[in-house]
Amino acid sequence: MELIHVQHLRDGTEEVRLEATRVLARIGDEQAVQPLIEALRNDSADSVRKGAADALGSFGMKDFFPSAIDPLIEALKDDYANVRRSAVGALGKIGNERAVEPLIEALRDDSADVVRMLAAIALGRIGDERAVEPLIEALTDGRERVRSAAAHALGLISDERAIKPLIEALKDDCANVRCGAAGAFQSFGESYGDDEPLPIPMLSDAFEPLIEALRDGSADVRRFAAWSLIWVGGMRAIGPLTELQLGDKDRWVRVVAKEAIEELESYLQDSSKASD
Repeated sequence: MELIHVQHLRDGTEEVRLEATRVLARIGDEQAVQPLIEALRNDSADSVRKGAADALGSFGMKDFFPSAIDPLIEALKDDYANVRRSAVGALGKIGNERAVEPLIEALRDDSADVVRMLAAIALGRIGDERAVEPLIEALTDGRERVRSAAAHALGLISDERAIKPLIEALKDDCANVRCGAAGAFQSFGESYGDDEPLPIPMLSDAFEPLIEALRDGSADVRRFAAWSLIWVGGMRAIGPLTELQLGDKDRWVRVVAKEAIEELESYLQDSSKASD
């Protein structure tokens, strides 16, 4: 029996159709997929098309329906930015590699910075190496939230090509971008840390820039830099981290520095036991 909300999606007022997309997203029934696709493609109201994209994205990878991919990709060309942003978000949640090239195009060319930002986030979630160079380009986007998202996404992908551009991003005028760049090295470390001894050799060029970042005017940047130094500096980082723990004016920076030192000391102990 057809869900009553599917009928509402087809025949109701704009408000009823929009509410139907929300209810169908919560229900998560396969019967809703094709009607939501039809709404995404054909509904005259941008609010309903946006709701349909959100609903399709809410299924994510857990209940992945391949038929939703192409309509969501088509929605990246919708005239309304809110529809495009929801389509980008949905594609990021679904995580299918078919969306990589269309998302790269959105990252490079969309006129709305929120869409470019969400495209960067989606590409980081998908983790495809085709996105690395476009994300590096996005580190110079005119909008800070796009640059910050690009830095974070590059950390998630953890491709060696991004290391030098991320080091440059530590000098960005915007603290949020510097946070994204500093935190990206933590993501690199978590990606490679189980397979590499500390410090991770490929990250060696980031050591001095991260030491400099410990003196950043933003406490958030200092915290991210302190934690990333676990993987970038190894035992060399204990001295600078100790100075930070003892002297930083921000309580939470001191806490993170202390925890980073403890993490490094634990690693040293485990390495010593392994070599015995």
